[in-house]
Amino acid sequence: MARIISPKQWAEALVQGAPYKKAEKIVAISGMVKRDIIKRFGIPEERIVVICTGVDIQRFSPENRRFREEIRGYHGISSGEKVCLFSSHNFRLKGLICLIRALGRVKKKAKIKLLVLGRGRKGSYERLARRLGCEKDIFFAGEVENPERYYGAADFLAHPTFYDSWSRVVLEAPGQWAAGNYNEM
Repeated sequence: MARIISPKQWAEALVQGAPYKKAEKIVAISGMVKRDIIKRFGIPEERIVVICTGVDIQRFSPENRRFREEIRGYHGISSGEKVCLFSSHNFRLKGLICLIRALGRVKKKAKIKLLVLGRGRKGSYERLARRLGCEKDIFFAGEVENPERYYGAADFLAHPTFYDSWSRVVLEAPGQWAAGNYNEM
């Protein structure tokens, strides 16, 4: 309720919405963004066109499985361990805390390693992992130039996001495992 009557919220909406009011056409990256613009700024639907970003299927392909052992070896992960990939440039918004909590709960039942890609302050996440006893199961790779190699090193992706207008990671990752055997999971 406070957000609805907040003068700050109204002022932000007016300032943010000003460019939309003047534009002849607006490009939204997803249907969700289009709906958000309509709802928040009152822009007529016909002025908004949706153009989704694509994925380079040559770069993000099952061929990247050839980097599996190299990337795992670099982080000290054995070939027999299951690796979950998390990739984000906003750890908080994309739900890394939930993923670490889940890993802490299943660590005795399932031998899963978590490989974290992206920029973000990792200190609080490392402290949480230590408190939950799963710090040795999490590897922060940071921002990498070749994420497709890391996708190829993982067995599956976890993307527990709280909000994502159009997540490229969920488009990039499946191509890595297209030829995989999911019965082994």
